Amino acid sequence: MLGNSSDAFLLLRAKSLGMADAHIPLLFAALHISKMLSSVPGGALSDRLDRKTVVVAGWLIYAAVYFGFAHAASALQVWTLFICYGFFFGLTEGTERAWVADLVTREIADAPMAVFISPSASGRCQRACLWAGSGRSSALSPLSIPGPQSRSRQRSA
Repeated sequence: MLGNSSDAFLLLRAKSLGMADAHIPLLFAALHISKMLSSVPGGALSDRLDRKTVVVAGWLIYAAVYFGFAHAASALQVWTLFICYGFFFGLTEGTERAWVADLVTREIADAPMAVFISPSASGRCQRACLWAGSGRSSALSPLSIPGPQSRSRQRSA
């Protein structure tokens, strides 16, 4: 990926527009369902068209979604933007990996792919480890594993 802000900022924006804490996990689930449903068609599109065209289309969706978030005024707009944000991922994630694979020879394909994937994978791992170790739990982390502090608080309550 070229560069991307944290999705947590979008969730905070949703809250600032009046989204209830209980709806935040549902909103994040809608994003991932949209992402999942658009990934296969996005990959098929990148097989038929030039990969660069598909990646550019995905990043244009990204720009439009962020522009929309800057101007959103209602929860309905937030839901729509999160679903459209999933299309960005569906068009770009697999296509960017395939594009890297197209650009390198078969003999050295592993090294460029590792360089391409490592920053995002290591960042996700670091965030997950930090969150799990913090002992915090909130609507913004519905799938987090409670840390040791949370467990001891639950037992004493």
